[in-house]
Amino acid sequence: MPARRTRIVLGDLAKTFRDGDRAVVAVENVSFEIFDREFVAIVGPSGCGKSTILNMLGGLVTPSAGRVEIDGVGTRVGRVEGEDVVALLDHDDPLAAIRGEGEVTGHWDLDQLHLCPPIRAPEIWCAGVTYERSRDARLEEAETEARDVYSLVYEADRPELFMKDAHMLRTVGPGGAIRVRSDSRWMVPEPELALVLGAGGEPVAVTIGNDVSSRDIEGANPLYIPQAKIFAGACAIGPALAVPDDWDAPFPIRMRIVDAGGDDAANPGVAGLGLRAGDRAAGFVEPQAGRGELFRQ
Repeated sequence: MPARRTRIVLGDLAKTFRDGDRAVVAVENVSFEIFDREFVAIVGPSGCGKSTILNMLGGLVTPSAGRVEIDGVGTRVGRVEGEDVVALLDHDDPLAAIRGEGEVTGHWDLDQLHLCPPIRAPEIWCAGVTYERSRDARLEEAETEARDVYSLVYEADRPELFMKDAHMLRTVGPGGAIRVRSDSRWMVPEPELALVLGAGGEPVAVTIGNDVSSRDIEGANPLYIPQAKIFAGACAIGPALAVPDDWDAPFPIRMRIVDAGGDDAANPGVAGLGLRAGDRAAGFVEPQAGRGELFRQ
């Protein structure tokens, strides 16, 4: 009988979440292997870490210690070379990769890789009413006399900011399924350019974000914005980080809309965006000490 092929390996896997100054150990020193054609169920009492283990297997949660390997490859960062080749590095720290750290361990075709969120952001903040068109749309949709708040925040020095997520609990990565609220009649995806902030609050890279929102809930009352903006699967980021050559130069962005069959449904073309506008708003975000942030405009 031929030897069974090992497909998934967990080695001394551990995950600790932070709740203020308190450390909450969700998974501690878990190790096992799953072989080809093997069916495995993870069972245990509520709160024992089953979902956390599966989330680490799927790349949705970053382990605090240990390793996850799928077909002999663990979670690694890589640099895109050309359009569809990725040079995998010997570590999993995206900010270190941006700084040029790490050695190339191999080259893979992009379609061979399972893409994870490009950064594990401890917090994701969004800015609203950043464009005149956005202000006008909110004024039209508002159903109360409180509509003036949109004009006021558009003209103010301090922007509208709201926390979309913390610790990636409501955020999915490339190919992940975003979600909608069952009590909303009008849900919209909002593609965004996201700024990745370093530990000191300075922009270090950009990526793509999706701020899924309920327009009818927000329009009913501006105080409903947390309900309209914050729910499971309401945020998506990825698939990669990009570092502009010149942060002061206009940044060209292109959007492609495809239907369920993968065919182009619309081609809005290319637009230029000044990154410094987002840099100003990002100055109102207070990063956690020693950690990067994600800011979407």
